[in-house]
Amino acid sequence: DALEGMECAGELALDGKLRAVPGVLPFALATRRANKALIVPRACADEAALAGDLPVLPADSLWQVVAHLLGQEKIPPHQLSASVKSTAP
Repeated sequence: DALEGMECAGELALDGKLRAVPGVLPFALATRRANKALIVPRACADEAALAGDLPVLPADSLWQVVAHLLGQEKIPPHQLSASVKSTAP
């Protein structure tokens, strides 16, 4: 199963785009404890990456997620930017 070991958070718009949602960090922390990867809308990637040792896969659309799960086009893990790292608690 392609979704084994993955969690997803975000809002799916009617046009297939992924939209940001508030409160991704607690979800990311729970996902890290479960030792899974997390797919999120690109706009939520920095917040999710604050959870630490967690593969965060930022996506723009449902189609991009499907292509990733089918192995057609892998989503590279998000790298927390230096500016966000420096302001993190």
